[in-house]
Amino acid sequence: MKRWSLSEKTEAVDGWYQFLRGKVRAGFSGPGVFGAVPQDLESLPEVPQESGHAFLRQVHGGCVHHFTDAGSRTGDGLFTARPGLILTIRTADCLPLYFVKKAGSLVGLVHMGWRSAAAGILGRVPGPLAEFQVIAGIGLRRCCYEVARSFLDGPLAGSVHSRGGKLFFDPVSFASAFLRKRGLANEDFISFEVCSRCSPMSFPSYRRNRGAARTISYIEIQPE
Repeated sequence: MKRWSLSEKTEAVDGWYQFLRGKVRAGFSGPGVFGAVPQDLESLPEVPQESGHAFLRQVHGGCVHHFTDAGSRTGDGLFTARPGLILTIRTADCLPLYFVKKAGSLVGLVHMGWRSAAAGILGRVPGPLAEFQVIAGIGLRRCCYEVARSFLDGPLAGSVHSRGGKLFFDPVSFASAFLRKRGLANEDFISFEVCSRCSPMSFPSYRRNRGAARTISYIEIQPE
């Protein structure tokens, strides 16, 4: 697994952070963007007029969709091979996972909280994963993802650890281990080391303040 620093790997533009540029463009909104979709997508920088947006009515489940046109569906994962179609998800502690096929021919986003992880959402992303790079964005890390003792008997138990008499789930190690079993190379899993709850940058965190703000993660294949 590689670890990326926000300051070294991102460029801040008009309240948004960009970390991939070229054939594939990806990034996320900063703390100053409320995170409403589709309204706040109008502030996304450098978007050609002909671009479309695809987003989800997120339900913390295991459903993954393939989009060929702009629109909205119910689920927690979305992929596209269409250039110029901007995929988005919203998070306020759940982990956004960016999927990039190395040839730039397919991209996707997965909204992974503990419920969607337990529902098997990572088993439904398209493969073969040996051809992909995966980036874990802004969300809870093992430092702050406290869970109940019942997690020790469930499908996430291997990524639960004890600290100070409490239990904590590590979504990054869970995602990395699961995807490596599906063929992802260890060096192709990358994590931004930013916890939504305890980062001094104050990204939206429901556990921290029960607020309605969300981080928007986006990805697109750039048109030729």
